[in-house]
Amino acid sequence: MQDKSKNNPVKPELLLPAGNMENFKAAIVGGADAVYLGIKQFNARGRAQNFSWQELATALEIGRQYKVKIYVTLNTVIKNTEIEDLIETLHHLNQLRPGALIIQDWGVYYIVKKYFPKLKVHASTQMGNHNHLGTNHAKKLDFQRVILARELTMPELKRITQNTEVQTEVFIHGALCYSFSGMCLFSSFTGGQGANRGLCKQPCRRIFHTPQKSTPFSLKDLQSENNIEQLKQLNIHSLKIEGRLKSANYVFNVAKAYKILLNDPSKRNEALKLLEMDMGRDKTGYFAGGDVSDAITSRTATGYNLGHIIKNDTEYLTIHTSTKLEKGDRLRIVHQDGKQTAFKINKHETIDNGYRILKTARGKFAQGDKVFLASQKEKKIKSIDVPAAEFNSKPISKKNKAQIADEIKDKKRKNTRSNRDNIFVRINDLDWIKKIQFNDIEGLLLKLPLKQYGQLRTEVPFIKKNLHKIIIELPAFIPEDGISKWKELINNLKSKGIKKFALSHLSQQLFFNPKDFLMTNEQVYAFNDAVIHVLKSEKINKYTLPFENDMDNIKNYSFSDGIIPVYFRPPLFFSRMPVKIDSRKPVFDDYNPNMQLNYIKRDNLNYIYPEQPVSFTHQVNEFRKQGFNNFLVDFSFEKPSQNRWKTVLKRVKFSEQIQPAYSFNLKNGLV
Repeated sequence: MQDKSKNNPVKPELLLPAGNMENFKAAIVGGADAVYLGIKQFNARGRAQNFSWQELATALEIGRQYKVKIYVTLNTVIKNTEIEDLIETLHHLNQLRPGALIIQDWGVYYIVKKYFPKLKVHASTQMGNHNHLGTNHAKKLDFQRVILARELTMPELKRITQNTEVQTEVFIHGALCYSFSGMCLFSSFTGGQGANRGLCKQPCRRIFHTPQKSTPFSLKDLQSENNIEQLKQLNIHSLKIEGRLKSANYVFNVAKAYKILLNDPSKRNEALKLLEMDMGRDKTGYFAGGDVSDAITSRTATGYNLGHIIKNDTEYLTIHTSTKLEKGDRLRIVHQDGKQTAFKINKHETIDNGYRILKTARGKFAQGDKVFLASQKEKKIKSIDVPAAEFNSKPISKKNKAQIADEIKDKKRKNTRSNRDNIFVRINDLDWIKKIQFNDIEGLLLKLPLKQYGQLRTEVPFIKKNLHKIIIELPAFIPEDGISKWKELINNLKSKGIKKFALSHLSQQLFFNPKDFLMTNEQVYAFNDAVIHVLKSEKINKYTLPFENDMDNIKNYSFSDGIIPVYFRPPLFFSRMPVKIDSRKPVFDDYNPNMQLNYIKRDNLNYIYPEQPVSFTHQVNEFRKQGFNNFLVDFSFEKPSQNRWKTVLKRVKFSEQIQPAYSFNLKNGLV
């Protein structure tokens, strides 16, 4: 528990990333108090080298000797077919006993707490905790720490930490996702490589266009040197650096820099000099820094800006720079058409004010092209000599693993199918009300702008008659100063006879009484059977399956009472970060010129979504065969139309195709 005394704030630990053993040792030497790292499976940096079991055992031994805590990331969503592998992974971790597991998936939480209760868990930033409801709910469910959303202001961080008893952690340096807490569907939508599965293709780094101009969503990198003293006063337990895909030099230099800022602010200039060469993008203090007006960058490439090509010969290019360059350093050339060429320096010579450098890669080099130092030749870092620890974990027996998996899955539950379909329809604009045929549906989800709830006239006869079908859906983001507004709104709606509510975050159940009818939407990721156990134990009456699901995973659910989205426009990005876009103009990106995207701002959140819908209506018969009979039709971001209402619901009823439409991951699968 944190010390709440303002006069005696907790000294925060400095938490560094490690994508491999070399980086792990660099973090230790650089001054890390704790290190987070991933094993080969189930972590949100699947492209990092990550740690074998033998290496993890060695890292834990080094951590013990140097009094450095080790946290293991298990922060991806899990498919049903992966549950047995997850059980085996947790079995080994239970014997190795790291400081904690960093998790995103509620199914991982369930399996840990029921079968491996000695393992401690931290709530990943991808769990989207952004107010004290989230931290208090995590405390209630026995999380040791909550990693807060990166989009919080300093006053919000202060209020949250004043109203919570669980440990908190915040990011202070490194790359930022445009989408809120990294919860992005864009990478998944355009190729099945999901951010929630650790394989993000970084679509926010692409160049987007409207008919008039280029529109980037790429954020600058976070750097918090100006906020360290304030953060030290907030009883935040841990300050975290992003970068499991970065070099050992990056880990060492950033660790050393922030250790200086934490322990000796008088050496600030020394720290800034170390941070200057982190080879990232331009820097922003982001929301905690108090100003996000310049947080978007048109420079999507990483690297230290050396200047531009002064002269371009047949074999050599010339640049003016005071930065020392060495053989083995890697340059990135950004050409004037936006394309890039990268190469390592193999041969170069010093000239006045700079260097002549041999071009060892093909590219359309030209005078004026920008030149960045992408990485430096790795500097020798003080070695840590610790003998490799033995990995003596006893394998879990096939019988025990199968028994746990069977308890989670329990195939008998497939037999609970109803003979009738239950259609749930979502609208996010009150203008749809006049188009609705309540007789067609089981429930109407209202996910409205805040101001529209005051315009909802429950006394109108046809609405009053169908109040039992109306479900108020809470937003994914409720800022700290919005909690009281939502409490008041919920009580007001209850007084008008509305009794059903849908949650976008599991902590939102703290707004309600135990007997209230609650369901969860697709943002509470019910990606596997273990998650569903959690939802049922938390008295959730109905739950919605994720938008980015695929058919194989759906066929592997044991529970068949989930609501399957069959028509929707997925929010590919949803973000607190404003962008300068005319919402009346379509948006395109260079990689998908035929995909038209739309933009809308609602209650201080920004949404990017495809113009054409995703439709699984032609697969409804297949879903029925699998025992499912609850379906979601989502008319969000669509112009109200009675014809569209009738058409889509008819196609669901008869399992017919809608065109044009996307199939998302249903057929090709989510990696």
